[in-house]
Amino acid sequence: METVLSAQDLSFRFKNGSKKVLSYPHIEVKEKEHLLVLGPSGSGKSSLLNMLAGFVIPDEGEIIVGGNNYRQMTTKQLETFRGANLGFVFQTPVFVESLSVEDNLRLQLKAARMPYKRREVMEYMQAIGLPVKIIKEKPGRLSVGERQRIEIARSLIHHPLVVLADEPTSGLDKANAENVFALMKQVCAMRGAALIVVTHDDRIVNPSTPKIELYEGNK
Repeated sequence: METVLSAQDLSFRFKNGSKKVLSYPHIEVKEKEHLLVLGPSGSGKSSLLNMLAGFVIPDEGEIIVGGNNYRQMTTKQLETFRGANLGFVFQTPVFVESLSVEDNLRLQLKAARMPYKRREVMEYMQAIGLPVKIIKEKPGRLSVGERQRIEIARSLIHHPLVVLADEPTSGLDKANAENVFALMKQVCAMRGAALIVVTHDDRIVNPSTPKIELYEGNK
């Protein structure tokens, strides 16, 4: 399998007058692989996620996704690349609540500059265990579990290279946290995407889970 994301020698300095410098270990993730980034508040998890997403450029180091180096892209090129090649899962799913689930999925494909093919979308929904009828509902009418599944579906509908997840299980009980993490791994593998989960939730960690650990005051 090919490496789809590589980040090396990353460091980040806060621009608010703080002298704190965050430094990170080497990260390399192949297609269909997953990686947990663990650490308490203040260890730099959010800063790392923002750098991997291309929202923030590190002071030092390089991030390469699908053979594309973020440093060699203009802001516009990076924005276009992000829309087509990255997927996002958040702790609290964010939808356009006035639109149906189908139209929310349509928006994601539009952002990725991909056509909306309804039959393919229906087949995809069924493949990940979502009833087709749910596609006409407004997100506000769905259960917490259904909204989480739709969030995962939306993050992968455009066949991204990498899915970045920010604390996707911390608001769930243990059983649901494990189920959501298992579903994310399953769907990412099915779509050929790498998965990076930034979390402090040690309930989804076992000895065989690929992971890196950050520490408070990370330097």
